[in-house]
Formats: sequence, structure tokens, C-alpha cells
Amino acid sequence: MTSPDSGSRDDALRDDALRSDPLRARLPEDHESRIADHIVRRALMIAPLVIVVSALLGGKKSAIGAFLGVLVVCANFLLSSRLITWSARISPEAVSVAAIGGYVLRIALILLAVVAISGRPSVSIAAFVITVAGMHLGLLFWEMPSLSLTLGAPGLKPDAPLPISQRVSKEEG
Repeated sequence: MTSPDSGSRDDALRDDALRSDPLRARLPEDHESRIADHIVRRALMIAPLVIVVSALLGGKKSAIGAFLGVLVVCANFLLSSRLITWSARISPEAVSVAAIGGYVLRIALILLAVVAISGRPSVSIAAFVITVAGMHLGLLFWEMPSLSLTLGAPGLKPDAPLPISQRVSKEEG
């Protein structure tokens, strides 16, 4: 178990590392992961409703399909953001490769999940596919108002307090 001060200690260590390494200080903030984490939090908020509605409409098989669909959607958003964040530390070309290659990989993983689920009599493939498609679109549209689409403040709109590393750099500059 961590102490309450461990988060501030971690922030201080990260801030020291950023100050000591000018190259790391110029790296962009991890906007993709913050957005994906925000989307996944919203997905988890509505997941019980999606599963219950699916159960009411199609029984236990549909509820299991909807549950698996929610898991796939959350994993898809998280994998996408982590790939892009990782590649952004390498080069702009790596971001292009990660975006396109990651898309193909994630579609292949979803297809693999569909194939694996379609052989199971205890899971509704229709509920799975509808959940995956519907939640992807619904969550993206739900997230749109929360995004700041400017170069000055990309990522989520700045309604939350800034991380310590950004506060320190703004105070110094």
C-alpha cells in the first residue's frame, strides 16, 4: 500500500527528471492516454446499463455478449492510445506507422474476438457486435464536447487542474 505522499513524491521525481533532461522536457504531453482514460471511465459508467438492457432484450446470452463487447471497446481505446503515445516518443514517422499499423492490429483483434465468440453457444454474437459498434460510436460522440481541438491546448478541455510538471514549467517561464 502506498502512502498519501507517494503521488507527490512521484510527481517531484518526474519533474526533476524533466528539468535535468532538456530533450524529455520538449516531449509532448500524453494527451492520447488522458483522452482514452476519460473515454474508458465513461464506458464503465454506462456498461451496467448496456448489459442490463441487453439482458432484458435477449437474456443471459446477450448480457454475456454485451459484457464482452464492453471489454473489447475499452481495450481497443486503451491499446490505441498507448501505441500512439509510445510511438510519439520515437518520431513522427513512428506515429504514422503506429496509427495505421495499430488500426489494422486492433481490427484484427476485434475480428479474432468475433471468431472466438461465434463458436460459443452461451454468447450472443449479435449483442457483442452491436455493443462494440454502438459503444465505439456513442463514446466518441459523447467525448467530442470534452475535447479541446486547438494547438495551444490540445487534449481534454482544461477544466481539470494542470499536472505538477506543467505548473512548474509555466511558473518558470
